[in-house]
Amino acid sequence: PISFICAHIRTKREAELLLMIGETGAKLRVYMHHVEETYQKKFLVENSMEFMWSQTQDDRVACFIPLLRQLQWGLIQHLERLLTHISVSLSQLKALSITLAQFVDINNNLSLELECAGCSALAAEKRNVADVEKALLTDIQSIVSKGELPDRCALTAALVSSSSSSS
Repeated sequence: PISFICAHIRTKREAELLLMIGETGAKLRVYMHHVEETYQKKFLVENSMEFMWSQTQDDRVACFIPLLRQLQWGLIQHLERLLTHISVSLSQLKALSITLAQFVDINNNLSLELECAGCSALAAEKRNVADVEKALLTDIQSIVSKGELPDRCALTAALVSSSSSSS
């Protein structure tokens, strides 16, 4: 949170990094939310199309099939764009995690040096920052290396490709 950054982070570069990580994570959550919403819409459209195919003898119903197919194609394209955004965000998080790991090491080492120099309060604060950043790094690594989000993205990608090939 910004309050943590304001209270505990003293370098511009480290603060910018944490803000970029937060922004990228927020974008990723939004993209995932949109993927879920779009997939639900796609599911409804496909169910409607199945019903209408079963009613093809009725011209009043059959005339909607091309419109639903066009809507389905638009939803598939939207899902593909969202998957691209998710992939970019995951790549950004992976790149940011490299720098974050460096700050974890810097803060841990600085904490040890400050403790040796008799600055216990500042050493404890740096250790706290390192611990928080380490927890964040662990979360990022979990997400990026086949964690929850990539599995859901892979599932969505499979659903998109199966719909694209059946159209």
